[in-house]
Amino acid sequence: RKKEIRFLTLLFENRNNKISTNEFEMYIWEGEIKDNYPLRQLVNGLRRKLKYDFIKTEIGIGYSIHEDYR
Repeated sequence: RKKEIRFLTLLFENRNNKISTNEFEMYIWEGEIKDNYPLRQLVNGLRRKLKYDFIKTEIGIGYSIHEDYR
């Protein structure tokens, strides 16, 4: 899905940084106003699909990549 690819692209392009929820929403939904639920739903769906859970939730901030996901 397009939104999943956009989420992963932003995550991997910024793998040494924490990315805010707002940054994800602006990039994935291209400025369209969304509440937090669609982003959490997208992340939960990705976690079910991926072999390794490398998406780290930064509570109150956003998301980043686990360094030791292998």
